[in-house]
Amino acid sequence: MIASSAYALFPFSTLSHPINRPNYSFFSVTYPSSRKPKHQTCFYVHAGPSDVDSSISSTSLTLPPDEPRRSTNKTLFLLDIAPLCYSGKRPSPSALIGWLKPLFLHVTFNNPIIAVIDGERGNEYRRQILPGYKSSRNAFVPLSTSLRRETWKGDDADLREARPFIKTFFKTCGIPVVSLEDAEADDVVASLMEQAVSKGFQVTIGSPDKDFKQLLCENVQLLMPLPERHRWSLYTDKLYIQQQGCSPEIELSLRCLLGDKADCVPGLADFAPGFGRKTALKLLRKYGSLEHLLREASSRTVGKPYIQNALTEYASVLWKNLQVLRLRRSTTSKDISARYSIAFMNWN
Repeated sequence: MIASSAYALFPFSTLSHPINRPNYSFFSVTYPSSRKPKHQTCFYVHAGPSDVDSSISSTSLTLPPDEPRRSTNKTLFLLDIAPLCYSGKRPSPSALIGWLKPLFLHVTFNNPIIAVIDGERGNEYRRQILPGYKSSRNAFVPLSTSLRRETWKGDDADLREARPFIKTFFKTCGIPVVSLEDAEADDVVASLMEQAVSKGFQVTIGSPDKDFKQLLCENVQLLMPLPERHRWSLYTDKLYIQQQGCSPEIELSLRCLLGDKADCVPGLADFAPGFGRKTALKLLRKYGSLEHLLREASSRTVGKPYIQNALTEYASVLWKNLQVLRLRRSTTSKDISARYSIAFMNWN
């Protein structure tokens, strides 16, 4: 059943195609062409030696040695798996497949892909700071799909029950899955992003999670799924500036002020009715960051009385929000290097 699901995602199955090699899996995408009715482009996913578990092996999208290579900029794709695995409130691997098909339209021949999923105890660090963190998640509504080829089925079961299917599926596709037991996927993605950018890579993060907007910069962009349009949308730092009128550097501070209902993180509006996004943006455009804003509010007036009172009285709440919502870019990098001694930790 795993093979049939992989076949549904990749038009030519890695298990049956005559040119398949032990360490190559591949997929093809059909593009419209003005000169020809249609043509297909095949992408080969290099998963390292055939005797190495692809969940801990190096990965790069490339053509076999005897095939011509297309020049391309170095771009790493980091895929946040968990939010794509739900159909309403029910974990559904088929929903993941439905999202992956349009995602791979954005992948070129030699871009490496790494999939990341939460560790079993990934929330513990943040729950020590904020006990209610992610105690009641809003359902993510994924792209509807007719694909129902899956081995795992469950109604109210936790996504953890789907992990074996997910990891085996990606292994079949030749894509490594990185998971650290005591780290959230967001932190692992941020750590890998930091290392990749330092090696000269552009990074594209595939996820609907707004937390990743704090990572936006010239070298980092997001691919965010749009369920209502059945496609992925590219989100860049330039688009952020157009929408917000300021740099993505303020995104973390903005979310700390507004809170995050999906993750059960309180915002200032919970304590000061009338405080909203417009007010938060105005303050951050003037003071630059939450840290600077709170320091100024402790020594002088920074806004209307209700804003001033909220900032001083609930400063401790906002400092906690900062610890909870900030993605940890370095705390897991050594753990990743130690556990996954693979080529993508030494990009060149």
